[in-house]
Formats: sequence, structure tokens, C-alpha cells
Amino acid sequence: PSIGFPHNPVQSSCLPQDNQTLDYEVMQLSVLVPARLALIAGSIGRNDLINQIVSILEQSFAYWLTPRPSTSPSYETNWGGFINTALNGSSWSDINSVYYNDRHFCYGYLLYGASVIGRYDSGWLSKNLDFLTQAARDIGNPSPNDPYYTVTRHMDWFAGHSWASGLMNDAGSHDQEISGEAINGYCGLNNFAHVTNNHALIDYSRMLIAIEQAGARSYWHLYPDTPYPEQAFRALTTLGAWLFWGSQHIQIAATQMLPLTPIGELTYDPAWLQSAFPYCLSEIQDPTIGGVFKSVIVAAYSVVNPQSVYNYSLQLSDWDTGNSATNTLYLIATRSSSSDICTSSTKTPIGEYYIQDVASGQYLTGSGNLAASAATTSLTT
Repeated sequence: PSIGFPHNPVQSSCLPQDNQTLDYEVMQLSVLVPARLALIAGSIGRNDLINQIVSILEQSFAYWLTPRPSTSPSYETNWGGFINTALNGSSWSDINSVYYNDRHFCYGYLLYGASVIGRYDSGWLSKNLDFLTQAARDIGNPSPNDPYYTVTRHMDWFAGHSWASGLMNDAGSHDQEISGEAINGYCGLNNFAHVTNNHALIDYSRMLIAIEQAGARSYWHLYPDTPYPEQAFRALTTLGAWLFWGSQHIQIAATQMLPLTPIGELTYDPAWLQSAFPYCLSEIQDPTIGGVFKSVIVAAYSVVNPQSVYNYSLQLSDWDTGNSATNTLYLIATRSSSSDICTSSTKTPIGEYYIQDVASGQYLTGSGNLAASAATTSLTT
């Protein structure tokens, strides 16, 4: 489901399993994952879970919305932007946000989650509207007459896509590693426009989404039958076949697909996926490689063959903090198909789950007597 874009219903063959995974994952703590779970719950008739999930989301947002001297939001006057006070003097905090790096990525997630809360809790939205409007203006301001924010900060209107690097210089002056997060950023803006009933911003954000998606297909997706670039380069399937943080094929390809939301349907074009999936297949089938990026590629490839990737999805046991078993299955289950997609079912997803206390940041750990306690802030102990 999506706030601003229509979506296919879950195929009936998949409803039992999506209900099971949703029950099991309802306590997920982040921004995007519970936002997706709330929308999915509404889509499949699990209205009994929505308020519980929204309450968890509101707890996650309390960090930003409860003023503290060290972390209160503020306006930075040199470049005209909405920042966390804690960033002053700390260039590496919040993904280099003080350098205006990845703003449309990060604030897009913020707006996506806030819009889902606002859909179900109008009082919360009204109370926090000014904070959220500042974030929206920072990344998606449409007006050249706004004295505080530049017009759509990251968008390069000539190139036809956004840049993520802000004030930071890279080898080529600018870069954008993840086209999917840029698209999601403007999707978050569109969701915010819908819940605030801002029709002008709805139209403007739809245009930004369309530009970013066209840019992804033109520059980031490499197709075997195009004359440029050279064939050996096209065989990599994805522009920028390197990352700051990984070199696996599944990592390189998945960065152009994540995050998994319905807006990706228009980005996951079959011609590209039919090259990208074989490029990643050996790693998808490798049991020694974790499932985080596999889950993204499997869900995206459901545009081509939902039945085959459903079987792959049953082998996953790790979805990271930006995805979930429920969300992966939902994307697969809403593909158009004349035959059943989900041909078998499991009672609950078997995977790696962590329970974290919101107030202290500590994770629950088990002991020999099966008692759990919040004893550490690290997942490595």
C-alpha cells in the first residue's frame, strides 16, 4: 500500500502467510519498517494492529521531537538548512548531514514515517506539523520566493536526477550512490503532501519522483542492448559498480532497488531486472552470504517472476533494519499473476531478531535460566 499511489491487493494465496509474519514483526523499531507494517496491516484488514504499530513509530520520533539542548533541531544560516544541533562541530554525525549530504535520503525516510503516523493520528500530525514542514522545505521546497530554503536542494534540473554529496567533494565532484533512496525521498515528500492535503506539493513531488525514476533508468540501470557504454561495462548491469561500504554483486544491485516500497514498481523495469538478477544469482544461492540484500533483489525481481522468488524468500533469515519478512512477502504477493504466487507457508519467519529498549538503547540478552535483561547497547556481545 502507498498513501499517494494505487496498488494491487495481496493475492489470496499469500494472505495467510502475510498475516503470520505481520503478527510476528509488529514490534519492529525503526522508521520505515513500522511505517510499512502499518500500511500493510491496513491493506490486509489487520486494523487491530495499526494503533500498536503507530504507537511504536511515535516513540521512535520522540527523539527528534522532544527538545534537548544537545539534539534540538535548528536552522543553519550559512547554507540555509534544517539540522540537528548536535551536528555543530561534528561533520560525521547523521551521515554528514552538516555537509548537506544525503539530505533527501534521510529526510525522505523521516517524512515517510511521519506521514503514516499522520494518516492514523491527526492530533500528532497537527502538533508536530512545523517540525515536519521544515524537513519537507529542506529537501523539496518548490518556491524560489522562500527566503529560508533553496529550491529542491539536491535536484540537478539539467542532468535530470539528484546528487547526494552536498558540500562534500568526491572523485567526480558530485555523486549519488543510491538512486532508490532518492526516489523514496521524494515519495516521502509526496506522502507528507497527501496527509497535509497540500495539492500543489502533491503535484510537485510527483514530478520529482518521475524525474528521479527516469534518471535511474537512464543513468544507473545498464541494459545489454544499448550502444553505450561499452559491452564489458554494461555487463555490470548497474552504474557505479563500487560502493563505499561493499563490493558484492547483490550489494551493488540492491542499492538501486532499496528501499522496498510500492513506488519502486515503476523503477523495477523487467528489462533491467532480467540482467541484474542473473548478475547476482550465484550470491543469492550462496548460503554463506546473509539475506539482507538478497531480500531486496528477490522482492524487486517479483515483477518478472513472483512464483520463483517467493520460493527464494522462504530461505531468507535476515532482513536488516530497513526491511522485513512481511514487507518482502507483501511486495511479492501484490504482483500481477494468473496463478497462485504463494504455494506453501511457514508458521512464523525464522530469522535473527533483536529487541531494543527505546529509552536506554539497550538490547535484551538471554541467560542460562532463560531470563532476559537489557544489558548491552551492542549487538556483538
